[in-house]
Amino acid sequence: MLPGAFQDEFISQLAETGNVSLACKSLGISRMTPYGWRDTRPGFAERWDAAIEVSRDHLRQRVLETALIMGLAKYIPLVDPDTGDAILNDDFEPVMVLDTSHVDTRVLTKLMDKVMRDEVRQVEQRSHVIYEGPAQIRVYSPDGELIEGDYEVVTDDE
Repeated sequence: MLPGAFQDEFISQLAETGNVSLACKSLGISRMTPYGWRDTRPGFAERWDAAIEVSRDHLRQRVLETALIMGLAKYIPLVDPDTGDAILNDDFEPVMVLDTSHVDTRVLTKLMDKVMRDEVRQVEQRSHVIYEGPAQIRVYSPDGELIEGDYEVVTDDE
């Protein structure tokens, strides 16, 4: 795999996990490598920041979905703060938003911790890096099937 492909895959993993260590582990690279890219490659820092924001958005959505399932959140109509009137969509129906304002923030924080652990577990189940013998990367689909392919391992020394 070429360094640019490693960078693209790192950004993809970072967007999925929000965790530099896990993204590096899935690629079999040192944590120092992407930090070096961040310092020396134009645009990489912006892609990194965008990936972290994508991860946070995904996490927030999962927390809200979990809160809804647990009965801690409810949908309410979105209202115009100036008029107090409901905001309507293109079909003239009220735009509904998920409300958690009545929920203790400690509960939502606990949900966020749980969702984060679940996300990490899913990533660890999808990737497996073998460190013994010649460098190899095996990539697994979310359902556990091995994805066949020739993956070239590139180190910082090359």
